[in-house]
Amino acid sequence: MNFRQCFTFLFKLIAVAIYDTLVIAGILLFLTLLAVILTPAHEVPPETLWFQLLVLGGISAYLAGSLKMGGQTLGMRAWRLQWNGLRQRPWAVAIAVVTTGVTLILAAAIGLYQLMAH
Repeated sequence: MNFRQCFTFLFKLIAVAIYDTLVIAGILLFLTLLAVILTPAHEVPPETLWFQLLVLGGISAYLAGSLKMGGQTLGMRAWRLQWNGLRQRPWAVAIAVVTTGVTLILAAAIGLYQLMAH
C-alpha cells in the first residue's frame, strides 16, 4: 500500500466517523427526548446511571446492528467501505465488541477533556 492509498483510506475513515457521529447525534437526541417525556418530573437529573446506560445502549445497538446485519454503518455505506468481521459472529460478541469500543472511545475523550481543562 503506497502513501496515496493510505492517505485516501485515512480520509475515508475520518469521513465515515463524521457521518456516523451525525447519525449517533440524532439517536442521542431521540433517546434524550424519550427520557424527558417518560420521566415524571420532565427532567433527567445529572449523572443518572440509567440515562448513561440508555445512551451507551443506543449507540451500541446502532453500531452492533449495522455491523452485524449488513457489515456497514450508514457512513461506511456512503464511502463504500465494508467490515465483515461481525457478520458470522453471535449477537453477544457483536454487542460486546461494539460496547467495548464505544466505552474506550468515551474514556479517551473524557481523559483528553480533563487533560485540556487543567
